[in-house]
Amino acid sequence: MSTGKSGLLEEIRALDGKDDYFGIMRLIEKQREPDYALTLEYVRACVNAAATVQDGYRLLELASSGLDSWASEGHADPRWLFYKGVILYRQGMIPDAMNRFKKALEYVKVGDPENLLAKCNAMLEQCRGRMIESEFPGLKAEDAQAVKLHVKEHFGDFVKLGESYKTEILRVPPSAEHPFQLLVTCGLAGRALPVPEGYDAGVNARLELCLALPEQYDFQGDRERNWEVFMLVSMIEHVITSDHFIGFGYYADKENGFDGGGQFTGLMLTGLGDYSGECQQVQLASGSLARFYQLIPLKPYECAYRATHSAMDLLRLFAEKKTPLTPFYSGRADLCAQIGAARV
Repeated sequence: MSTGKSGLLEEIRALDGKDDYFGIMRLIEKQREPDYALTLEYVRACVNAAATVQDGYRLLELASSGLDSWASEGHADPRWLFYKGVILYRQGMIPDAMNRFKKALEYVKVGDPENLLAKCNAMLEQCRGRMIESEFPGLKAEDAQAVKLHVKEHFGDFVKLGESYKTEILRVPPSAEHPFQLLVTCGLAGRALPVPEGYDAGVNARLELCLALPEQYDFQGDRERNWEVFMLVSMIEHVITSDHFIGFGYYADKENGFDGGGQFTGLMLTGLGDYSGECQQVQLASGSLARFYQLIPLKPYECAYRATHSAMDLLRLFAEKKTPLTPFYSGRADLCAQIGAARV
């Protein structure tokens, strides 16, 4: 590499450190015939600059044209593919963007200094979320209002904790009667799930999820510390995308666990034992019923037990060992550990 180009790249790095993306673009535009490496720097600057202005469409088009001029060189370059994917994502062409990110992952090398492996995976997750949101209609306004009125009347006043996939997560603070934090979804009932033969779809096809947490639970929005909340979010996605019936006793597991440490590797849906039957369902404006199910995290041996036993069998064990389901405490023991050890 010549001293001239080396100095130019140093200038680009200095401008990048100051987030002066337009400065980088002007610098490279002065070059007579930017080579492949400089073109990628130009593309990167355009993409970053586009995120700082109200209408970045023209900048994205410049970036896309720059990439296309080196398409033959970039077809197996993860950096080229990543930038192309980002541009397509910003332009709303999600399936095409996903294809570029997947292809980029095929060429990423171990120890890549730009950490493209993590970046591509993060963008794929965003693409997946956009695809889900585009296909899920959510609840109609009148049905959402019916769910919220029901929550307020039967569970208590609430605040909005967050939203995921067009589904709001409502937080009902502790009360004297129910001294725990209750999270309730509002939006999942927009999806009519398939029901087994002989079941009434108007009564069994729609649901909302609940999660009861300790009174002093600290909501920080941290994926590690608040893994229970992120488990609820993952279940929201699961319900929206599932082709299976989901109702009382439904069981799901995750090989590496929901909590990051493998302590809780599954979950089961149950009724809301601390509330009356009237509280556990709401009639929507459409006439259908939506049922409220409580999400119960499960430990490894409990998951193994549930895989071969009914939900009622597992619930009886909780009752026999006087382990409350509401609220959920992460420090509790694995109720089926002795059963699992005996079988080994």
